[in-house]
Amino acid sequence: MKKPRTALGAVVALLALAAVAVYLLKSESTARKLAAKPVKSPVHVEVAPVQQQQWGTQLESVGTVQSFSGVTLRAQIGGRITAVHAVSGSPVKAGEALFEINPEVLRAQLEEHKAQLKISQFNYEQMKKLYDERQIALQQMIQAKSQYEADAAAVRTMQQKLALATTYASFDGVVGLTRVEVGDEVDVNQELATLESSERLRVEFAVPQQYALLVSPRNKVALSSESEAGSTVSATVYAVDPLIDPLTRTATVRAELPAHSFFPGSYVNVSLTLDDVEDVLTVPQTAIKRSLYGDSVFEVVDGKAVLTHVQLGQRRGGDIAILEGLKPGATVVSAGLRKLSDGVAVQGVPAAADADASPAAADSRAGADNAD
Repeated sequence: MKKPRTALGAVVALLALAAVAVYLLKSESTARKLAAKPVKSPVHVEVAPVQQQQWGTQLESVGTVQSFSGVTLRAQIGGRITAVHAVSGSPVKAGEALFEINPEVLRAQLEEHKAQLKISQFNYEQMKKLYDERQIALQQMIQAKSQYEADAAAVRTMQQKLALATTYASFDGVVGLTRVEVGDEVDVNQELATLESSERLRVEFAVPQQYALLVSPRNKVALSSESEAGSTVSATVYAVDPLIDPLTRTATVRAELPAHSFFPGSYVNVSLTLDDVEDVLTVPQTAIKRSLYGDSVFEVVDGKAVLTHVQLGQRRGGDIAILEGLKPGATVVSAGLRKLSDGVAVQGVPAAADADASPAAADSRAGADNAD
């Protein structure tokens, strides 16, 4: 019985040795393969330092461009339009006649009142002479004087009406579209045309009441228009309304801007920077990685990309403020975010002056909108 058991033990031992030999051979083969496999090279990305800048509170609003000199010309008397000297869109000088409303009738009436005035004046002078000679009573002289003064007032009234019959330009400007033609019957206060001057322009906009006291004259305002993308115009605040609108809880601000920079009535975007300057940390907006879990950046630490969650603040140009999550002097990936994951080795190069010339930037054209 011992020989079969001995033989069985020998077989088991041989099988065990064979298994160990196979394991060692496989381990050696695996090690050789791993040794022959090339090491993964670091990902090339663009990097940018976390900068410390001084920013003031920036208010965004919308405003309306107005001219300092702008009026709507209206009929000051009723009647028939007999002459239109204004040409739509043409420049005019102050004092130039633009519209006439049947002045000939008024001139005739004026001459009639002047003739009546001469008669009453003669009668008054005669009555006064007779009264001085005590030939008539005081009442007769007073009646003649009253008639003379009434006729003189009637002449002045007709002179005023005759002046109102002609509409003049009250300042140098450009006539808008005319609303009437020769022969039209107009009523008092009916619109004839507009007159605008672009020599002095202002923009009017509103700011929330909590910022009203921080706005002061000489604050700079940047204006932009959607019709002229990319171009901005600088304006200077010159007045803040001290009355807060009880409906909107905003204060109205006016700023003067260069002549002929916009058409009066234009809608513009307004960006006002207040004087409450403070130090903030900023990174390029292309460095922000957005996801359902929050905003983050890839911070470069010891040659590796470390996903770091951040709290964002205001945007200013191509930069964005970082309220929490980063420290001054840190370095973040500014382009090439789509190729990264937490812990990946990276080789960073400074952001290129021309973003289109950088291969890393090609993978992150909209870095601020990157998401998992």
